[in-house]
Amino acid sequence: MKEPNKKEGLDETCESFVGHLLMVHPIYGWGWEGNEETPNPPLPFKMRLERLWWHDGIRRGGIGVIEDAGHKYSGFKVIFDLRHYGEFNFTTKTGHYNIEIAESCVVENDKWPLPVVKKGNCGGYAEIKAYEQKN
Repeated sequence: MKEPNKKEGLDETCESFVGHLLMVHPIYGWGWEGNEETPNPPLPFKMRLERLWWHDGIRRGGIGVIEDAGHKYSGFKVIFDLRHYGEFNFTTKTGHYNIEIAESCVVENDKWPLPVVKKGNCGGYAEIKAYEQKN
């Protein structure tokens, strides 16, 4: 395995968000695929980050579950990975991500997470930020 690169991927502060909610803002990009709004993205949603994953020595992305009552994808899994080179986080230097929304569980193929079932999935681009619940 390649030595971790501290200037590439998600920085170490992202580890502190595991188990917490993040806000996902789907963006148009080149369009979305598989959702009924295609080519437009679905509405923004809250996602609980379950874990981050590494590929080739880089903290590349994460896996979460949508926890947003009333959202049509509530309960679905989200797999995301960075679209650009550089160092990013969920607060001061947010990035753009490729995301896939899947109803099925996730497995890893050569350390890259993939949904078990492709049918019914949708995907596109999103920005992901820290979410602070206001009382």
